[in-house]
Amino acid sequence: GGKQVKTISIYLASTRNFQREEKTVEAFCKAEAFFCSKILKNLEIKYKFNTYIAGSIDIIPKHFRESINEICSITNQNSELKINLCIAYNPIDEIWEASNKAQTKEDFVSNLWVNSPLDILIRSGHSNSISNFLPIQNGYSWV
Repeated sequence: GGKQVKTISIYLASTRNFQREEKTVEAFCKAEAFFCSKILKNLEIKYKFNTYIAGSIDIIPKHFRESINEICSITNQNSELKINLCIAYNPIDEIWEASNKAQTKEDFVSNLWVNSPLDILIRSGHSNSISNFLPIQNGYSWV
């Protein structure tokens, strides 16, 4: 058989998104909480993938955080399939944390929140910007 997709990283929101007007933050958090608790939860049960958080979950509203924690709690530990939810993501925070944890230069990548390179980037909307989405991991991806 051909190659199988084993990891998907979804950019839900950057830390900058949480600096927007309160109504806007409330609206996208409500929509993304629904996505996590209904759509992604059903997909996780069907496909048995592991869900990981890449970001600063402590800055997001409680109801959204609860839906993310719920999806992570039903993770299938035996699966090779993986979903990274980039929420309240900032590459500077990711790099800072990885550099503080890494013991060697070679150890740095394994300490990133998303520690594998991306093969392809699919950008929705009408923007050509990657909006700070996994800049290290996107180094050689197809767009």
